[in-house]
Amino acid sequence: MKIFNFGKILTILFCLFASNIAEAGILWEKELIADANTNSGPLASCLNKEGNGIIITTIECPKGSFPRKGDAILWEISDDGNAVRNSPKNNDGTKILTNAIPIGLGCAIATDTSGNILTIGILNKQKDEKGLKIGLISKTDKPDKFMSPAGSIESHSIRKMISLQDDKFALVGDQNGDGLLLLIDKKGKISREEKFKSDRYSIFSDCDWIKTNNSPLVTVGYSNKQSSEPNTGLYGDNLILLYDPNLKIIHQDFFEGWKSISNVALAALSPKVCYLENGNIVVLYNKQKDESEPKTKVWARCYTQELKLLWDMEIYAGESFPKKMPFYFYLINNGSKGFVSAIKKPEGNLEFCYFSESGSKIGNYEYKGLISSSGFDVIRTKDKIIAVFQEFSGEGSIKDITIKTKVIALEI
Repeated sequence: MKIFNFGKILTILFCLFASNIAEAGILWEKELIADANTNSGPLASCLNKEGNGIIITTIECPKGSFPRKGDAILWEISDDGNAVRNSPKNNDGTKILTNAIPIGLGCAIATDTSGNILTIGILNKQKDEKGLKIGLISKTDKPDKFMSPAGSIESHSIRKMISLQDDKFALVGDQNGDGLLLLIDKKGKISREEKFKSDRYSIFSDCDWIKTNNSPLVTVGYSNKQSSEPNTGLYGDNLILLYDPNLKIIHQDFFEGWKSISNVALAALSPKVCYLENGNIVVLYNKQKDESEPKTKVWARCYTQELKLLWDMEIYAGESFPKKMPFYFYLINNGSKGFVSAIKKPEGNLEFCYFSESGSKIGNYEYKGLISSSGFDVIRTKDKIIAVFQEFSGEGSIKDITIKTKVIALEI
């Protein structure tokens, strides 16, 4: 596979590369590199308090290795592309060393009403009978120090965290094969824990909520079990659940998911969800029948808040990924214009498609590069769409390749 060469990396302690590109909808792009001798990968990102920029956590490790264990770095980037960074520390002044997993598989971040930052991540990844130990770590004075964990959970994954009202937060993921929904405060204290139990292995992969009209908390995920035929992997159904303020399920729906997909691809196949400005709900999901299919299919479906299905349609059909290669997509609200999907294509490019609330395609843009197979985040600020992902540059073995966190801003 050819690795695109983006040129020599400048040997400086703090490197931010920015350029203004008017064509094709890109407003600016930036590399986040704390040191020229390090590689970098994004862990999580969120909108800042003012809504005019984003907060990103990255993991930094020595060049010549993949960013799987290293220092936690926190960045704040404004809408115009200006960036500042801090290296969070423990209470004893030492740097935070994390074993965190890339975006979508164990880390999350959100801001409270005062602009403080709450981060969730794996500090000491330990395998035992119950899975991975995940600490809840709160930072209250952004952003130079971590507080001691206020709580911890035994969990396989944390997929998403969103801000609710009164400085409460909702987290979704899974715990020992059950879909997991947690409510926590800004100190990381768990106030409520709900599990979705069934005879299958279930995971919650995304959630959303609208403060303005007190909409139900919506969660999506998948429920799977082993195929009855040997060596055919797993098959499962997608699910959507709506919770009232007391975390009682008031509506639910199960719909067709993937079939015979390998374990490696499970995380990348997770459905995504967002509320539209009109109060309806859109879900993005994979509908590939089998890994041998020539096309990878992504569908979108739209519900009312009573989960009445309004429409269901295919929005992407591309060449199938190599076997066991993760496939990833994302979904965000785009205000009165509708919604935006982002899909990592097999060749490594990232395609953004713009849709109206009725599902009509109204625009698209494709970022050409070599995007990592790990997850990515897409966030809408007041007047921009900002994507955060991992990108490779250079040629040869891992010691010759630079891996960096990339941030791009697009028109809404």
